[in-house]
Amino acid sequence: MITSKLLDGAYPNVGDLLTASAKTVLTLDKNRMLERVGRAGLFAGNFRNHQVKLCLMEGKQLNISSFLPEVGNIEENIPLKELSGVGKLDVHIDSIFLLEALKVTKGEDVKLFYKGMMSPLIIRNLRNEEQVHVISPVRA
Repeated sequence: MITSKLLDGAYPNVGDLLTASAKTVLTLDKNRMLERVGRAGLFAGNFRNHQVKLCLMEGKQLNISSFLPEVGNIEENIPLKELSGVGKLDVHIDSIFLLEALKVTKGEDVKLFYKGMMSPLIIRNLRNEEQVHVISPVRA
């Protein structure tokens, strides 16, 4: 016997999350991103959900940082291949979720879509529009 609860109301429109209405779009080298997020994630450890901060810097670079009170902080930079939109990105993400999404994304480059504060980070493969990863931000 299976018992289930029926929820009333309208389910959120997931299509709105995946549209190209992002304020900022970054194109990055996937392997560089994997390396740098991996190192920054080591400092995050189990502290605050393996939290790393992604911040867009002037000069077309993405800064990845994390802080652990007992150890210190780490900052890694990745040069962007392309930047479009408003050019603002400042979000805390669980490094494990980000690493897992990057590992299974095919191709050499990835696109990151960001709508704004507390909006999910969307990761897409450049060549395959069907492969989409949605990562919710972590409250800092």
